[in-house]
Amino acid sequence: MLTVNVEAEFDLPLVQEATDLLARAVAMSPDKPRYRQAYAEALVAARRNEEALEQLNYLHGIERRARTSYLLAVVLHRLGRLDQAHAFLDEAQEEGTIGFAKLHVLRGRLFEAENRTAEAANQFGEAMLLNPNSREARWRRARSMVALAQERDDAASLYRRAFQLLRDHHPGALDEDEYHY
Repeated sequence: MLTVNVEAEFDLPLVQEATDLLARAVAMSPDKPRYRQAYAEALVAARRNEEALEQLNYLHGIERRARTSYLLAVVLHRLGRLDQAHAFLDEAQEEGTIGFAKLHVLRGRLFEAENRTAEAANQFGEAMLLNPNSREARWRRARSMVALAQERDDAASLYRRAFQLLRDHHPGALDEDEYHY
């Protein structure tokens, strides 16, 4: 099964062309779940969240798969429906076939959105255990530690650990200002 890194940045005209082609494939063969899955993933990558949600809900109704549950959580997070996103992440994890770092990063992002900083930091730490090279997990864990340090009196050790995480970090364009701050 083809999967798409739905968190990546894509050339929007190319993604639009791909989604158009996949939509035609689904229209010609609506009973083929793999076409609909590819179409749904392209919609998620294109940030067409409402359309992606419709396709993913349809797929979820046919067969509960960990990947579909994870993608539903991604879309629901983007739409601000955090409780539902948590529920689908739980479902994806219960499938037992998912134990990848991105699941923990997403759960950490949900916790961040809910101002549950310590839980977010823990999830980013879990992601780093699964994938020590995850730049996003490292960056977000350090950010969470700085936020925790600002809430506590014994902040020095948290700041020190955050700076250790960021020692070799090279920020991307989106996080460069916050990194320097």
